[in-house]
This record gives sequence, C-alpha cells and structure tokens, in this order.
Amino acid sequence: IAAVLAARSQSEWVERFGRVDCCVTPVLPVEEALANEQFVARGMIAEGLDGSRQYAPPFKMSAHEFHIRCNAPAQGEHSEEVLREAGFESTAIASLRAQDVIRG
Repeated sequence: IAAVLAARSQSEWVERFGRVDCCVTPVLPVEEALANEQFVARGMIAEGLDGSRQYAPPFKMSAHEFHIRCNAPAQGEHSEEVLREAGFESTAIASLRAQDVIRG
C-alpha cells in the first residue's frame, strides 16, 4: 500500500478519490491543518498563553467557550518529580539524566 500511495502526490490522490463515493482525508502537518479553512471556520484553533497555536476540542458546548488557562509543561519539566513519586532515588535519576534518558 505504501508504494502505491507514494507513487502519486497528495493532491492527485485527493482529486482521484474526490470522483468516487468514499471518505478520504489527507493527514496534514500541524501547521497546515491549523491553516485549513474548515478548522478556522469551526473555531478549532486554540491559542496558548505563549502565542502557540494548537487544536481546540472538536466538540462545542453552548454554555462554555474553550480557552487555554496555562501552557503545557516543557519537555522534561516534571521528569524528576514523576520519577521520585515512582520511587526512584536521586542517584538513579542522576544516572538517567547523564545517559540523556530524561531531560529537565
């Protein structure tokens, strides 16, 4: 299947499948999806406090408007805390950090 799909461009497949009765939607990179006119029209884009853009929940509730209250943690921001709660000792955590297994 991969070889067959790789033989044509995404736009060729979209055009080809658009002529038949089937449901086919391309998988888009995040930035391209966030620029999609349907996402914009449905209000499916949420802006983080840091200005980052991400997907908003796909469902809407009339009495509630979705907004981001805080930014997501940085990669590795809570690694040590989680490992300590899991019972790891300081030396084991330091070893994982030295091996580049964890960050933060």
